[in-house]
Amino acid sequence: MKDTFFKKLIKFLCLLLLALNVFSAGNESDSLLLETLDDVLIEEYKPCSDESDISSFEVSTISSLMIVSGGSFFTEGEVITSSSGVQAIVESYDVETQKLTFHQDANTGFETFLLNETITGASSGIAIVKEFIIDLTIPCSELIVSIEEEPQQMIFTSKESAEEAKASATSTAAEMMAEIEEELARKAALEAFQKKLAEERADAAASTAAYQSKLTYDAMVEELMEALAIEQEIAAFEAKLAAEMTAAEMMAEIEEELARKAALEAFQKKLAEERADAAASTAAYQSKLTYDAMVEELMEALAIEQEIAAF
Repeated sequence: MKDTFFKKLIKFLCLLLLALNVFSAGNESDSLLLETLDDVLIEEYKPCSDESDISSFEVSTISSLMIVSGGSFFTEGEVITSSSGVQAIVESYDVETQKLTFHQDANTGFETFLLNETITGASSGIAIVKEFIIDLTIPCSELIVSIEEEPQQMIFTSKESAEEAKASATSTAAEMMAEIEEELARKAALEAFQKKLAEERADAAASTAAYQSKLTYDAMVEELMEALAIEQEIAAFEAKLAAEMTAAEMMAEIEEELARKAALEAFQKKLAEERADAAASTAAYQSKLTYDAMVEELMEALAIEQEIAAF
């Protein structure tokens, strides 16, 4: 699309140069030859030029006008240079209307100024090209146009044909400008679409990055949850194992305590039995002692009775 736009622009500029310029873009010798031919033709048609009040310089030179930004001042004969390297010679400058009239010759070249580019002069400041105005100075009888890159002959065109050529060039220029404006509109629409597409791609990339970040976060959380579940299982198993070990120890202690209790009960039972046996033995001994004491008393009483009976 850019190539098509530039091709149309170049075509438009070439048509303008063919319609407006009387000099060909040849070398210095061809320019000198063309100037000589122009001088001869000017002298030949001088009465017509006088009638139209056109000077020989005006006839042999096609001037161009453009409107520039304010704040600068240009003097006649000053060479101006644009930011793209295009040069021209100042003819006049109207401060109020900001119209700058200029022409180009073999020394300056015949390149074309561009809109919105800056121009500077030797004694002026910086100005910006705002608009171009086509202003042709045509002799009343004929327009001299060179159609060869190295002009050796000139073709004379009548005033009517020149007017028709001017109208045709203007119409063609208008069509080209319409095409250029349409191309610029398409380019602007394409740039807006590309900008919107880039923004949508950036948003999609951001959304994708956010989604990838969420997936990464979810995976990390899932891993942490799995690790936590494993840790909880390990902790539960360790707690269960510790409880079982504690229960085993307690059972061992209980069994030991029960064994001790059983042994104590057996000892206490044996002791009770021994005490009972001892008590039984003691009772028998006490009974014997009582019996012996009673027998002894009976014997003493019997002895006393026998003594009494003997007395």
